[in-house]
Amino acid sequence: MYRVWYWLGNDLQVYTCVNAEGAWNLMKAYY
Repeated sequence: MYRVWYWLGNDLQVYTCVNAEGAWNLMKAYY
């Protein structure tokens, strides 16, 4: 999943790199 976001754009690349580990916690928070 992260690889998909990684290729969407340079801005998302940086965002994903910074929040790669936190993304799972965000998913838990919303779901």
